[in-house]
Amino acid sequence: LLMVVKEAYNTALVTGATGFVGSHLVHRLIAERWRVHVITRPNSNLQQLQSVQDNIVVHIHDGTTEGLFAI
Repeated sequence: LLMVVKEAYNTALVTGATGFVGSHLVHRLIAERWRVHVITRPNSNLQQLQSVQDNIVVHIHDGTTEGLFAI
């Protein structure tokens, strides 16, 4: 899932970013100079995002409605 917010810079919120397709999407967005936020579960493996970790904002979501509002 990709949600785009128009600002001075393009911003994307990517779910599924720790998977194969999602991680490739994140890398592509970073290469195209997007601001990238990702939502992951507390136990997600972020290894596929390690090379871009300084260029993304990671939001940990526990799956609850309350946790979603905290993001």
